[in-house]
Amino acid sequence: TAKMGTGGLSQNFINSLGCEDGINDPSYLTYNCPNEGIVVRAHEIEGGVQAVKNHRQEHPEGKCLIVTAIRSPKPWLPSLYVQRKRVCENISMTKEEMLQDYKQWLSVVNNVVTAFEDCLPGLLQEFNGGSLVEQAKVMDHNNGYSILESASSDSVFAGCELLFLRMEQHDRWPEIIETMIPGNEFYEGESRATQCPELADHIMMLQEYELTNEEKMAIYSNGGPSIADWFDAYGYMENSSQNNIESYNAPEVSLSI
Repeated sequence: TAKMGTGGLSQNFINSLGCEDGINDPSYLTYNCPNEGIVVRAHEIEGGVQAVKNHRQEHPEGKCLIVTAIRSPKPWLPSLYVQRKRVCENISMTKEEMLQDYKQWLSVVNNVVTAFEDCLPGLLQEFNGGSLVEQAKVMDHNNGYSILESASSDSVFAGCELLFLRMEQHDRWPEIIETMIPGNEFYEGESRATQCPELADHIMMLQEYELTNEEKMAIYSNGGPSIADWFDAYGYMENSSQNNIESYNAPEVSLSI
């Protein structure tokens, strides 16, 4: 899913495994690794399915690890806006103009829904992961991660494992990934603010902006069950009955985004 640490996670495996550029498909990227291995980067589940299917046709006995992550809506929403609006390429906008543009962008709920639903809900279904609220409880118990296995022998992911990470505890990612891939040398990329320092103040302003109750409710009520499940998992709505995972008070994740 976009803005969930995909870039940093992908680059970690590419660097650690010593992979080189492979296929540049509109829906996915591949990187060729030693011993006929492959790293696939995709923001949409359909692209990932196709890449895995293609590789397994040539290597049906190959092992398979799917890695994805989730983060709170609070940092995710401005991060998605910065990417989709190509903020780093538009240095002429004032902070006030950008804030108003951000609020207008948020009012189009489909901007949020399409980006969030491209991958994560489908992966949870493929791996019989239940709801995000349920996965949050597992992550609480495991201190930041969950491991799932494909439940269907007919799935393209049959025999694969899904490593589901929580970005608020990214400091544990090197240790967690090491348990799955011994010898992994963890790569940590740059934040968007670091990549375009001339707009660092603009990006910080967006990150610090607190959505109004009305703005949250519009997304929660009109975004569908997956969005509501995500908001509930993080206790993002006022008076939510779920535990507020944001109480971890983790620093801003420094990953390639």
